[in-house]
Amino acid sequence: MGDSALSSVVWILVVGSAIWVAFDSRNLGAKAGVLGGGMADMGPVGWFLVVLLLWIVGFPAYLATRPRYVALKAGGAVVPPPPPSANPAGWYPDPSKRHELRYWDGLAWTANVSDAGVPSSDAL
Repeated sequence: MGDSALSSVVWILVVGSAIWVAFDSRNLGAKAGVLGGGMADMGPVGWFLVVLLLWIVGFPAYLATRPRYVALKAGGAVVPPPPPSANPAGWYPDPSKRHELRYWDGLAWTANVSDAGVPSSDAL
C-alpha cells in the first residue's frame, strides 16, 4: 500500500468516525450541559468537530463518555466519571497497622502486604 492509499484510508477512518459520532450522539440525546458540565459535555456538532479535528483524543473521549449518554437515555441518572485517585497505585504504610506496607491499587487497599521486604497476603 502506497503513501497515497494509506493517507486515503486514514482520512476515510477519521471522517467516517466523526460522522458516526455525530449521528450516535444525536440519537443518544447529547446536548451541551446535559451531563452537568465539563469538557466532554457537548452536543453532536461539538463532538463531530472534536473527532474530526483532533481524532486521536476526541474519538476515545467520546467512547469514554458514551456510556453516560446511554444511561441518561435509558432513564437513569447521569453516571459521574470515577473520581481521580488522590494517591497513585503503590506501596504505602498499612492503614490497619498490622503490617509495614499495604498495596494501594489507585482506588482501594488490596490484600497484598509486606513486612521487612517479604510480601504476603492479608485481607482487611
